[in-house]
Amino acid sequence: MCGIWGLYRTYCSPANPQPHDDYLTRSTTLRLQQAHAKLVHRGPDSTSQLTVETPSMSLAVLQTRLAIVDPLYSSPHPFSCRTDDDHEIFLVCNGEVYNHRTLRAVIPPGAYSFQSHHCDIEVILASIHLWGLDAALAALDGMFAFMLVQVDAATGDVDKIICARDPFGIKPLFVATTATTLECASEMKAACFSTLMENERLQPTLDEVPAGSYMVWHPTRDGGLGPAMTQRYFSPPWSLGSLAMPLAGTCQDDVVPRVDKLKPSIKTNVEDVVADEEADELLGRLIRTALEQAVVKRLGVPWERNDDVELTLKDADDGCEVGVFLSGGLDSSLIAAIATRKLPSSRQLKTFTIYCTDNAEGEEGGKPSGSNSECWVGADRDMARKVSNAIGSDHFEYAFTPLEAQAALPDVIYHMETSDKRCMR
Repeated sequence: MCGIWGLYRTYCSPANPQPHDDYLTRSTTLRLQQAHAKLVHRGPDSTSQLTVETPSMSLAVLQTRLAIVDPLYSSPHPFSCRTDDDHEIFLVCNGEVYNHRTLRAVIPPGAYSFQSHHCDIEVILASIHLWGLDAALAALDGMFAFMLVQVDAATGDVDKIICARDPFGIKPLFVATTATTLECASEMKAACFSTLMENERLQPTLDEVPAGSYMVWHPTRDGGLGPAMTQRYFSPPWSLGSLAMPLAGTCQDDVVPRVDKLKPSIKTNVEDVVADEEADELLGRLIRTALEQAVVKRLGVPWERNDDVELTLKDADDGCEVGVFLSGGLDSSLIAAIATRKLPSSRQLKTFTIYCTDNAEGEEGGKPSGSNSECWVGADRDMARKVSNAIGSDHFEYAFTPLEAQAALPDVIYHMETSDKRCMR
């Protein structure tokens, strides 16, 4: 993951009559330092920043990068490009675009000048520049949260600010706004920290960019910041006449059954049973193909289809290793097995297992103290070892005690920014 942060402030407005001066420049620099301190744990590999100052406004963006795709090259974050109508566009992003090679291939030569070797994030900017925001978002396959700023190249003033998230909201993005200030960040503690420090009496409005949506802000003529326009670009198929509808603001397991859509399945004759068996077999093949494709596109190396319509990864030296959290359960075991089979022979999958020991001394084995459970401590570890041996992965384990888990809770809550037990478990 990476950390992104952006700050836009207007000056000399009815809500903020103080003119721009050296103090405000120093304040912007301080804000950058504060944001970096809050987000550096998300991107320890490199830090990039950009500041733009005019008599009427200031803009600062920051990215702390965890280099996964294109790690051997210094990608020039934030990415920027010049539009045909004499505007400069800047982009900072946290996430990964799985189909970035496909999108690069369909961009005509000379239509966009790429600044990186094959960084996936730059494809977002190129797609927006060439096809527009909505078409670009529709073409992206990945998990991402980004901030895009459009600046008038002649005056240096900001014309538009856009914040967007991937269809399922995997990557977080928070926005704090006042009448003259917009601050966005990958974590809410960084999004509102600077605004609160500037004026404790001015409480910002803190929002999370909705999943599958983007938010747009325009500066107003009087020097303020206009209201956000929120546009949803993705609607999941199950949100229209499906069996269950997610409740807004709840976890995924909180759903309202659509009883009117439930119909009993009654087999009346042999022909129906045979037809259902054939349909089940076809459905099984479709599910298997979809799962394999989902795993392959996350492995981070190019792939191609062979004569058997199987996904085969090309052997590419991207400098990235591939790992899987392995509990020994069905889901992680399937993913690890597929990844092992699809990776080039020159690459060995790494698997990782964490488990809790049954006492403070860290001794393994035995039944949990005071528990009537039939599950033995270390059961996940033992099953994970069996799976690792079967697929030939490079396996790593980490054991922790109940006391260590208890001691880690404050840090876990701080970084997850919630104490909801449904998320903490």
